[in-house]
Amino acid sequence: MSETKRRHRQLAETEVLQGGHTECQETATPCELDYRIIFEHSNDAMYVVRDEGIIVDCNLKMLEMFGYTREQVIGKTVYDFSPPRQPDGRDSKEKGIEIMRASLDGNPQTFEWTHCGYGGTLFDAEVTFAKAGTDHDTAYYAIVSDVSPRRQVENAIRESEEKFRLLFEKSTDPALLLDNDRFIDCNEAALKILCCPSKDRLIGLCPADLSPERQPDGALSSDKAKEVVAVASREGFNRFEWVHRAFDGTDIWVDVSLTVIPFQGRQIQYNVWRDISKRKLAEAALQVSQQKYQCIYENVAEGMFRTDAQGRLVSANAALAKMYGFARADDLINAAWNLNQVYVRPKNRKLLNRLLAEKGVARNLETEFYARDGSTRWGRMNVRVEKDEQGNILYYEGTLEDITEKKWAEDKYRDIFLNATEGIFQLTPEGRCFNANPALARIHGFDSPKDLIGYAAEIPRQLHVDEETWRTYLERMNEKGYVHDQLWKMHRKDGSIAWLSINARVVRNEIGHVLYHEGTVQDITEKKLAVDQIFIQRNLALRLAQMNDVSDALALTLETALKASGMECGGIWLKKQTGEDLELISSIGFSHKLEKKVRLLPKGSRAWERTMSGKRIVTVPSRESMPNTYEEGYKYAVLVPILHDGHTIGSFNLYSRTEATISQQALMGLEFIAGQLGSIIGRIRAQQEREHEIVTRREAEQALRAERKNLEEANIALKVLLRQREKDKEEMEQRLLLNVSELVLPYIEKLKKSRLDSLHRTDLEFVETNLREILSPFLHNVRNFKLTPRQLEIVALIKQGRTTKEIAETLGATKDAIDKQRFIIRKKLGANKGKINLRSLLLSL
Repeated sequence: MSETKRRHRQLAETEVLQGGHTECQETATPCELDYRIIFEHSNDAMYVVRDEGIIVDCNLKMLEMFGYTREQVIGKTVYDFSPPRQPDGRDSKEKGIEIMRASLDGNPQTFEWTHCGYGGTLFDAEVTFAKAGTDHDTAYYAIVSDVSPRRQVENAIRESEEKFRLLFEKSTDPALLLDNDRFIDCNEAALKILCCPSKDRLIGLCPADLSPERQPDGALSSDKAKEVVAVASREGFNRFEWVHRAFDGTDIWVDVSLTVIPFQGRQIQYNVWRDISKRKLAEAALQVSQQKYQCIYENVAEGMFRTDAQGRLVSANAALAKMYGFARADDLINAAWNLNQVYVRPKNRKLLNRLLAEKGVARNLETEFYARDGSTRWGRMNVRVEKDEQGNILYYEGTLEDITEKKWAEDKYRDIFLNATEGIFQLTPEGRCFNANPALARIHGFDSPKDLIGYAAEIPRQLHVDEETWRTYLERMNEKGYVHDQLWKMHRKDGSIAWLSINARVVRNEIGHVLYHEGTVQDITEKKLAVDQIFIQRNLALRLAQMNDVSDALALTLETALKASGMECGGIWLKKQTGEDLELISSIGFSHKLEKKVRLLPKGSRAWERTMSGKRIVTVPSRESMPNTYEEGYKYAVLVPILHDGHTIGSFNLYSRTEATISQQALMGLEFIAGQLGSIIGRIRAQQEREHEIVTRREAEQALRAERKNLEEANIALKVLLRQREKDKEEMEQRLLLNVSELVLPYIEKLKKSRLDSLHRTDLEFVETNLREILSPFLHNVRNFKLTPRQLEIVALIKQGRTTKEIAETLGATKDAIDKQRFIIRKKLGANKGKINLRSLLLSL
């Protein structure tokens, strides 16, 4: 009760006790006094109203309930203590008048009404409204019961039911209600896990209907369902695992919580399932894993063990037993070995105990131990300690890997590492070398690997000639993880240059992080210089082969010689074409003064004698031996003779103010260049001679071509004359043959047919014979017999040996026509008399 209500109650009680109704009490009958006492002290608020709803009396409970004094209530209407409208939306006054009218017939009206207390506070109450008095003196008694607590309880119950329904429906765990072994409701999660399309399919089924025939323990699902439900009914709760079968035939493992709850006056079971299918699969996998682990434990190549807190062996696998020389693990355990006593070096045992005491684990600890037969072996040990909650040691467990052969191999490889001719290194990705063999130190010019490691803290900056090479190396290592035959140009300790061939790889840990780089180094300086010399010589040879000018060839040769030797300046002297003096043909780097002094080396001078000796000279200039070069400050000189056909034709001399030596490869390259130069000079001179000879020959050829042209013109004139002569001869022969054949022979034929005596006939035959003998040279040409084109075709076929029939088929004529033509041809050839073979005659013409 609020403080305000308490105060108003006290005021109301005071008013009543002090005679607020003294007059009534004085005139009241005992029955009325009893009624008054009941009215005043009733637990329900009561008030009396007249027509129009005016309150004429009220009890203490009403004053307490409404929070007013009697003076504030009496004379007011009930509508003054009501809001303008009731919760149903009706006007309070209209609704009150309707209720009063309804109670006029004497039937009390009970209804709920919303009142307005002190300060405007609204509260709900149940009101019983009844008529009292006579028709002439009508009054209404109202009994008001505050229903706010009841409403709060009802609201709480309703809210609880809504929460339960919400939790029931929205729970991610399947939930079902079971009554008399039948499902009467379920949530969406239950439908989902059972693959059920709707509640109608599920409601009315019993648990056994949603289960396989038997549970995994072999019990019938129907019998076991009754058992678990009976336990829940008896004890109020039961939890167990169950295999349900979904509507699609899939079996589902669930953890069931079965709780008895009241529902509509009876007890039902509230089922909550939790899907444990994955857990069951995990348990099955774990069981398989345990079996697999046990199999691995028994068959793994590494030894596995467990000892008690005192170091006595309590568990071991077959691999560990084999390492110590036992056939079985039980034999090793039964031998009651204390692993603390097997160390060849006691300090290893102390180190292990210290690591276990400080860190609780020891990793990759290499140690030498005794086997059963007294021999020693090497192992890599990993051990951890297991403690209880109080920190007491329960046991030690770990693994032991047999690395005996590896240690032997390491010793063997250590010898290889120390005695290898190639450099071997290990360095960080930043370029700090932390391991190197003696060969690598020698390559870089250091006395020992320690000196190299101490000096080369930053290899990219200290040893690399070009740091870009190092950056390229890192890019390839990061990209591919290795490099093969990468070329490094590096400084030696003395400042000289070394060319190195690198093979390296990245070493990573088990999670892929780069630990370091390791690899080998081969010194290929001599090979590189030799290759460079070869390329220099090849390029020189190719370029010289294309040159036809001696001056250009000499300049190119001198430039190449300086590049190959590392010298700064030099010159080439050749014998003059007239005389034996040497003349400076080409120079690079000479001062004007020096060039003027040495331009001509006269025959017989010291410089001439030295140059023409035909020997390679490597020397340090002195005032006595080489005064001109000495005055120029040259400290080193190389003189290489230029030979051609075994004779010295000159020399090229190289000088340096800085170099104090020259490599053997460079000297060999210079000799090769000198040989090339001698050959090219000889070739160019020979070519010049050939060109001169070619010019001379061309001039002779031009003269010959002019003479030939004249002869050709004369020849053409002679041919014209000869053709004309032949033509004249043929014409004369034709005329002679024609004249004799037409003017003489016919008359002889007539004379032969006349009557001549024998003497004249003999003379006539003699004349005919001689005429024919004279004409015979002109008859050897078939064309002289005036054959037609058709007859010439037949003659050609007769020469080929064709028969009359074949000639007729070829020419498309009849056989008679061909025979006639053959006769005419015989006649024209004068072979129609006698047995002369026509083909033989034609072939002879």
